[in-house]
Amino acid sequence: MEQSELARHLGVGQQAVSTWERGRGKPRRATVDVLAQVLELAAEVLLVAGGYERADVPPVVPLMACLPFDQLSDATFERFCRDLWAYRYPDASVSRNGDSGHAQQGVDVIVRLPELTVGVQCKRHREFGPAAVQAAVDAVTKEAGISRGVIALSRPLATPLARAQLKGQPDWALEDGEDLSRAVRALPADQSLQLVDSYFPGYRSAFLGIEDPSPWLSESENEPLLSGRAGYERDFDLVGRDAELAALQDYANGAEPIVIVIGGGGSGKTRLFAELARRDVGRPVVFASRASISPDALELLPESPVVVVDNAGDREGDLASLLGRVDQVISVSLGRRSMYA
Repeated sequence: MEQSELARHLGVGQQAVSTWERGRGKPRRATVDVLAQVLELAAEVLLVAGGYERADVPPVVPLMACLPFDQLSDATFERFCRDLWAYRYPDASVSRNGDSGHAQQGVDVIVRLPELTVGVQCKRHREFGPAAVQAAVDAVTKEAGISRGVIALSRPLATPLARAQLKGQPDWALEDGEDLSRAVRALPADQSLQLVDSYFPGYRSAFLGIEDPSPWLSESENEPLLSGRAGYERDFDLVGRDAELAALQDYANGAEPIVIVIGGGGSGKTRLFAELARRDVGRPVVFASRASISPDALELLPESPVVVVDNAGDREGDLASLLGRVDQVISVSLGRRSMYA
């Protein structure tokens, strides 16, 4: 096809077509579709060949590499480290080693495992070189009783010289902001979401890529929603329900895929399961919020086995999704009317 003929089809001058052929320019994005029709080619082929940004491909927006630890106070950064290490080592006893003004023996967080004790130093400093690293190590006293130490930095990246300072000290490790952020992402989805929502509200999408709130609530998150409900008093201990509570604990440790508890309004069903969640039943107990349960939401469940408390009793479709993971989930309905029977 001659340049003049192609130009006529496209409604442009012959000089424009010549410029394109010599590689000194390219058609406007709107002209490409017409050009594809004239040449009997797929528009996608021309878009790729011409290096255009395809309109149907969203721009690449990487997730945040590092959480903004510098926005936390010293005490809050210590609490974050406490909770992170508690998730990383579920069999450990993890606690803050006092607060500012206390004699902390050079350790901010104590992680007590059966075979060893780890001390975590939480450092919020813009600059933290090799001298500061060695000073942190030397600040730990024998009274701390640790066998290994970790320096947790709020700054995104530790300098190579700071890391090199610990090469000859195998019982010590350094984790900077990117290391801590990567550790958060490596946790089960429900735990990483809990940490981010607790310490960095508003960052769940930018850091984890999770848009919607999780429909799974812990007992402490669920209880405030019940405050003021008729028949529910959060300030009183549960009494007179030992038999029912023992039966539910047996069910929770059994193999039944679903347990249906039926009772009139104000009979104490909700309070009973709040108490169950506080007991050690050998598996997590979570409460389903009123939000719909999407397939993505199922991925936010704690690692199986888990007890799901549904206080609605009218989720036939959602229950089917839960029972699709019957080997991992026990669904407990507390509603007076049940669609599940």
